[in-house]
Amino acid sequence: MEGIVSLAREAGFPLVGAARVRPLEEDERSLRERLRSGSHGTMRFLERAPERRFHPEIVLAGARSVIVLGVPYFPGDFPAPQEARARVSRFAWGKDYHEVIEGRLAAMVSSMRERFGKDASFRSYVDTGPVAEKAWAREAGLGGIGKNTLLIVPGVGSYVFLAVILTDMEMWGCSHPLPSSPLEGEDQGGGCVPRSKSWDPCGGCTLCIEACPTGALIGPRVLDARRCISYLTIEHKGEIEPDLARSVGGWAFGCDVCQEVCPHNAPGTIADEPEFRPEAGPGPNLPLDAVEGLSEGAFRKKFDGTSLARAGRKRIARNLEIARKNIAGESVDG
Repeated sequence: MEGIVSLAREAGFPLVGAARVRPLEEDERSLRERLRSGSHGTMRFLERAPERRFHPEIVLAGARSVIVLGVPYFPGDFPAPQEARARVSRFAWGKDYHEVIEGRLAAMVSSMRERFGKDASFRSYVDTGPVAEKAWAREAGLGGIGKNTLLIVPGVGSYVFLAVILTDMEMWGCSHPLPSSPLEGEDQGGGCVPRSKSWDPCGGCTLCIEACPTGALIGPRVLDARRCISYLTIEHKGEIEPDLARSVGGWAFGCDVCQEVCPHNAPGTIADEPEFRPEAGPGPNLPLDAVEGLSEGAFRKKFDGTSLARAGRKRIARNLEIARKNIAGESVDG
């Protein structure tokens, strides 16, 4: 495992852990309950063979380990509210994390092939593959799942991008979050420090549930995506129901409320990741007229290489119009 740690750091992943492949039956049951209730909204990709997310051997024959990699990305605090501007979630302030992390993953896998030989099998994903990243990150000892359903890394918080590598090699045994992690155990030699898989980051705290503007967190670690501002402004196609649109407030893309109130994220230390800083992308807010008069092609050219491009002009225009009406105190009905 120690060799994986050094390769991960060289590839640009400060957080790394590995979990033994085993059925995550409780996590699978939880997802299936969400699918039955319809709380996943229009995210139909979750319905396609959901068992794959918890049985890596279905995705990669002979899989033995799930390597979980993390990059803290907190880019700073929001500036004071500005007139005629709507907010962008911190994960999208800079470059599209999919593209950035995919590049680092490719370098990591290449280095692993060099070190461990061409006979080893690998399959890697950044948020788009059939892998339950947060569940496997918990299994790998990187942190615990918070009541806001996000992975919380001790000493780091929840502003973390995750990636995974499936492999048929046996690599589990320890994890390496940042040095301040309270999950550290006794050093087993070689710098390998096992972490607890059962750490509860929340205790009796319910700040995220209470703060959610739309009531999307219907219970601890239970999210109704159909009410989540991030889902509504990024994934949801078509119109947004008026009662929900009013609660969207001034958000143009995503939402950070459940992370902003989390004690694990305060105070936030700015991550040493220039590619995710506001100067590398759209930044913390958008002018309310940012997409007016733009064709789809012009929109994509303007926001090329950022997460906003994935949503498309039509959805961003819809969000900005809702934000404009909410900021101005106008009705969003109709």
